[in-house]
Amino acid sequence: MGATRSEIVVEVPKGMSVSEIRKMVREIVLRYLREKGASEEELKKVRVRVEVLEE
Repeated sequence: MGATRSEIVVEVPKGMSVSEIRKMVREIVLRYLREKGASEEELKKVRVRVEVLEE
């Protein structure tokens, strides 16, 4: 798998911390990549960046 950048937009409950959001998104992404056959070495390289947007 090559390096790619993707954007995911989600709505979360008010009061949820950025670290909680980052952890939740990372777990979802890692589960998806495992299902697609990514190696543990590739999974170690996964980075999640969270940007909070106000409406």
